[in-house]
Amino acid sequence: MDQKIGIAFCCERGELERITMVMVKSLLQFGELSDQVKLFCFCPRPLFKPAVGTLNEFRSLGISVIDQPLNIRYSFYPLMNKVVVLKYLEENTTLDRLIFLDSDLIILNKVLHKELIDHEVSLQSEFVELITASQSDDPYYPFWLRLYQLFGIQKFSFTNIFVSGKRVFAYWNSGLISYRRELHIASRWHENLALCFSHYHWRKLEYYFLEQTTLAVTLQQMKLQVHRLDPGFNYPICSHDEIHKENKVTQFDQLHIIHYLRFADKSIGNLKKIEQVNEKVKWTERMFKSYKLINEGFIRKISDFYYAFRQSNLQKIIYFYHRFSGKIK
Repeated sequence: MDQKIGIAFCCERGELERITMVMVKSLLQFGELSDQVKLFCFCPRPLFKPAVGTLNEFRSLGISVIDQPLNIRYSFYPLMNKVVVLKYLEENTTLDRLIFLDSDLIILNKVLHKELIDHEVSLQSEFVELITASQSDDPYYPFWLRLYQLFGIQKFSFTNIFVSGKRVFAYWNSGLISYRRELHIASRWHENLALCFSHYHWRKLEYYFLEQTTLAVTLQQMKLQVHRLDPGFNYPICSHDEIHKENKVTQFDQLHIIHYLRFADKSIGNLKKIEQVNEKVKWTERMFKSYKLINEGFIRKISDFYYAFRQSNLQKIIYFYHRFSGKIK
């Protein structure tokens, strides 16, 4: 492999520190990384900066910690973090390929697999239907049509939802992203997402998933051919029982990266359904317990949620105050 690859992730104060640490340790334990790979931990929102001890531990593992305030203007929207992080790496490195990992992933096998490094863009299709559409009587058809019109897309692409297999407008899960840096996808994605915020008021689900839907539209706008990953890459393990047969993984060695979506208990149970006795499953369960991600205390969850809710709403108030007072367009 002669590609220089950057693997990036974000970390913020609270529960996300523990979730991210487990993901990173699985990456180092099972990911089979080479010397050509650089790891980056980003903390884009100053008010959510992790504890000093957490950042020092990342550094001790050979990870570059970048805590520049990259997400200020849209700090009320935490999903903007991955967009600004990838945009930063596009503009400030000479890497060949960028890979972004959500914190609630577990790496169980080789990361530098042809599935992730041999294509222009590699993504997994979105897991569930929620905000998807494919025909005019679907509830979210007007939402997708508005996006397509805003960005001048006339020819629609399609893919299939991972769990159900339903055919929908092309829509990808952004928990695992791999692409060639020279494409500058995140720069266009950032521009488009900013345009969405300035043009429309979005309903709740539209707002929450705007980061992912805008990525899907951006890829179509750029006329990029997306490689849909094999099921074992970004596999929604917490939904294992509901996954239709074409995507269901039945052999443990087919799993490379699982997405447990913070359902640690259920995901461990589903891993054991695939292979009851497995050292990697035992390791994952030990890590979940060690970092208190299984049966986590109710008070701690409430504390983390309240902090994030309070800070996010503060930033949203500041943003819209400046917007409506004419200080930003």
